[in-house]
Amino acid sequence: MYNKMGNDSLSQNCDGSLHLDTAENTDRDPGIFHEIDLSKQPRAEDGQPLHVKFWAKSSDSQPLTAAVMQSKYPFAQTTHETQYLTPSWKQYEFDCVAPGNADGLWLHFKTKGATDIKEIGVTAESAADLGLNAHDLTAQGCESNIDKYRKGKIEVEVLDQSGKPLPKADVQIKQTKQSFLFGTEIQGLNPDAQSQSQLDYQKALKETFNFATVTPYWPHTEKHSGQVNFDSFDKQIDWLSANDMTIKAHPAFWPHYTPGFVPSDPEQAAPMIDEHTKQFAEHFSKFPHMRFIENNEICAAEADASQNGAINWVKKVGAVNAVEKETAIEQKAIGTNHPVEIVYNDYQSNEQEMAMLDRLQADGKLPDAIGIQMHMTQGNWPLEKVEHIINKLSKYGRPIYISEISVLSGEHRIGSDDHPSLDWKSTRDGEREQTEYVEKLYRVLYSNRHVKGITWWDLSDKNSWQGAPRGLLREDMSPKPAYDRLHNLIQNEWRSDVHTKTDESGAVEQRVFAGDYDITVSDAQGHQVQHVHAHVDEGEDCKTVKIKLDGHI
Repeated sequence: MYNKMGNDSLSQNCDGSLHLDTAENTDRDPGIFHEIDLSKQPRAEDGQPLHVKFWAKSSDSQPLTAAVMQSKYPFAQTTHETQYLTPSWKQYEFDCVAPGNADGLWLHFKTKGATDIKEIGVTAESAADLGLNAHDLTAQGCESNIDKYRKGKIEVEVLDQSGKPLPKADVQIKQTKQSFLFGTEIQGLNPDAQSQSQLDYQKALKETFNFATVTPYWPHTEKHSGQVNFDSFDKQIDWLSANDMTIKAHPAFWPHYTPGFVPSDPEQAAPMIDEHTKQFAEHFSKFPHMRFIENNEICAAEADASQNGAINWVKKVGAVNAVEKETAIEQKAIGTNHPVEIVYNDYQSNEQEMAMLDRLQADGKLPDAIGIQMHMTQGNWPLEKVEHIINKLSKYGRPIYISEISVLSGEHRIGSDDHPSLDWKSTRDGEREQTEYVEKLYRVLYSNRHVKGITWWDLSDKNSWQGAPRGLLREDMSPKPAYDRLHNLIQNEWRSDVHTKTDESGAVEQRVFAGDYDITVSDAQGHQVQHVHAHVDEGEDCKTVKIKLDGHI
């Protein structure tokens, strides 16, 4: 069962345990790795829940990462767990879901130093073992949960001029805004441009989405120390506000992407980090449509192989202390501005992040909301994996936002941040696959009661991250079929527009999607008309609106 991969630093101890010894490392890929072939295990189908367990120790307390991965390129992994080992034997275990196209799986271990591992086991589980209800992932289950969790009750009572109930009155209940946040990042938005391409981009943006993420990355807003410029992002925010879109600013603090002028010494970097966080929060929280400020991948920084002052500072003080300190700075900077929530966003969604959130919870310092990244560059995720991650993080009782999500319409590859691909194009087959998967994915996400918003990343293929065809629009801004499918879901299927008449008691009761409504009523002859605005919340509580046709409510 043991199959050595990658280097010659593996040996077997007399007790049968595996010994991974220190090897020559590179800056980009530190550590040594070992992979165990799982092909002789019972075949794991796409979406099969798995339980991984092993014993391990390290004389110098080295971190060890473990992942279940495809054996074929591009090696999509189902999880990436980092365990901090002790000098004594200790058992480690975690649950995961087999990646799509699970033909040929490997259990992958990686460490930076001498480590011993034994009694490795990978066993199949049921969906119930992971706390999943398989029915929730079916079309029927999603539809039932959407009705249960995304709608609320509204009752309209219509009275005549004398205050008596008016039967057979005409009632229209038309939704004007959804409570659920359907969003996208908007790096391609340039309000000053008037090209046809830009106008098409703006049209696609405002006709489908009610939520947008602006991205004032630190290196883009402060190219030289002390010279801060937010102007281009302010213009984006003004355009979004004019189109009544809820806005998130991302990220206030992201250790990995830090300007080159920040010193590598953590003590010297710390005051510069704090000042940037303060300026960011003060500036962007003042916009009335700004609802979220996001911190990004601080937990991930503890295992980041690259070096800069911000990463070094996080490694020195620890992710928990870093999150608590920067959040406190943001809260003070936001001050008495309109309510702005602070989101913690990461791509890990594993036991390492859970341990950090556990500490924050114990300290009473949990963020206002939790963000989850779901970039599927290396393959579409099984829906079981999607649901498992959300439900696992729901234990903290915070709203969950899918902060970054992308599904490719072309070849699945391992992308590069430093060298975006120029030949990574959308294909007809890829667009068909993207469309089919996106609909299933959004139905699962929208039907999960813990999720309060979804942000697509990137809206278009033009200048997309890593050069990948992850957009809903092509490079020329023409919509892909996935865009059209999402538009239909968001703007038609998941909106309410009811036209009916009152019963003999002068009332109408309807179950509608949560959000803002315009209600128009008139008598049977259409002689008297009254307009009222109302908001409906998710849940079973009924919103009652009384309307008197002489204009008095």
